[in-house]
Amino acid sequence: MKMIVRFIKIAGRLAFALSAFCLHAADTKTNNANLPAKTLSGWQDSPDGKLSACMTVGKTNFSAGDKIAIHCGVRNNTDKPITIFRPFGDPYDLYSGVTIWGPHGPVAYAGRQPDDYIFGASSFVELQGRSAVEGNLQLSADVFPGLNSSGLYTIRYVFESNCEYHAPENFWRGRIETSPVTILVQ
Repeated sequence: MKMIVRFIKIAGRLAFALSAFCLHAADTKTNNANLPAKTLSGWQDSPDGKLSACMTVGKTNFSAGDKIAIHCGVRNNTDKPITIFRPFGDPYDLYSGVTIWGPHGPVAYAGRQPDDYIFGASSFVELQGRSAVEGNLQLSADVFPGLNSSGLYTIRYVFESNCEYHAPENFWRGRIETSPVTILVQ
């Protein structure tokens, strides 16, 4: 157990350091200046190299019942504007890319999903060349009931930007699997 706690503390320091590069914000925000170097660990490139994404948590130790804030940064690696879905920016797709594995296996999503929905303009963001955007999401036992058990959890997020109808100009289609984050619930 000591080894696990030590690992979590080290992972927490790394996650905190990476979160500084993922532009902390209360809402989805864009940043057009001083983007981190492409060689930083934690950023995963899209297959076409146009975008990179990372996911972080502010801390790695939680008590049962705590809400877990995750942050996803998406960076435009090109010099041209690219339109994407905002990370966690739309209520319909809010949890769709999140998967959680806990001490008892996969943690199922139990929240509601709207029956019929059309993406609004606020679902999209245009990233200027060499800029980034971040979205934040609170995970809780209300929507992931298995999060209330003690143990280690691995959280994965796949950023996906796809739209079948009425996509804005210069819309990027694709997906980026971010590096997983491990947390401890006590």
